[in-house]
Amino acid sequence: MSFFDFLKRKPHKNELQRKKVEYKTFPLQNYFQQFFFESGIEDEEYDMSKKEILDSSLEDEKIYRYQFYHLRPSITDNGNGYDVLVSEQKIAVIESSTADALDDFLDDHPDYELLLEVSGGPFKVYDSDSGKISTGREKYNARLCVKYYV
Repeated sequence: MSFFDFLKRKPHKNELQRKKVEYKTFPLQNYFQQFFFESGIEDEEYDMSKKEILDSSLEDEKIYRYQFYHLRPSITDNGNGYDVLVSEQKIAVIESSTADALDDFLDDHPDYELLLEVSGGPFKVYDSDSGKISTGREKYNARLCVKYYV
């Protein structure tokens, strides 16, 4: 087949189907708060002024001081569930009942990527009603997120 014939050919049906990305989360237990204190990346939006918050349409939304998008976990069997590791450091546990559900899910979706979903920590919010910025702190919360394709 010449190069021009290749360009003229009709794509195979499977080539036309794009994979859709979906996510499923699993709760983590016994995670280590200190890990999150040490591994967050400063979010530039946290230092925004009132004007910048309004210009960015972020009023009435929590802006967290740290972001955790860069964390790529792995899991290892601990005999009673899974240990969740980031850079070979244990950061959390998946208990046996959740581990069983995770096993079943991963068996059904072999094309996946593990992510760590973290929320919480110091935040600020611009209250559009009062016109003031308030600050607070939430306890960190972490979930294992499975990115998979359908």
